[in-house]
Amino acid sequence: MNVTFEKTKKLINELIDKNNEYLDTESKEAILNYIEHDEYEMAFEGLFIELIKLNLLLSSDDERDMAFELAQKLNLDKNSIFEEQFWEMFMNFIVS
Repeated sequence: MNVTFEKTKKLINELIDKNNEYLDTESKEAILNYIEHDEYEMAFEGLFIELIKLNLLLSSDDERDMAFELAQKLNLDKNSIFEEQFWEMFMNFIVS
């Protein structure tokens, strides 16, 4: 497995665990299904859309740095899947 995908999977699982009580079951199942099918871009974008909607901020500079790095490596700064304005939303979210 690609190192970027391993890191993405780890970060997504950590953020789901940390925000489990706030994320609805349908969203969690969809995100985990994307991971199961190696659709890491979809899982990452889907999770962050939910975190942004719920205003669940990342708790540390390390989380923000890792999220930024992974989003770029997944090319979400150039190609979003679900939300046309994802990159702008994501950048506003991680700097808040």
